[in-house]
Amino acid sequence: MEQTMHDENTVQRFIALRVQGRPFARIAEEINVSVPTLVSWSRKHQHTIANHATHPSVTGGVVGDR
Repeated sequence: MEQTMHDENTVQRFIALRVQGRPFARIAEEINVSVPTLVSWSRKHQHTIANHATHPSVTGGVVGDR
């Protein structure tokens, strides 16, 4: 089944994985979305990703302890 539109849950999963620092290639495999689409989403949601990365409590402490 080919999918051209992605649901909001998929986008939110992408954001969570990017906040964790996962590379595009691994995310693409995990959620079955092309890397160019992920790059586009990254640009579109860059502020959300950056905010979650700098405020781990927003993501429930998902960001790795460094």
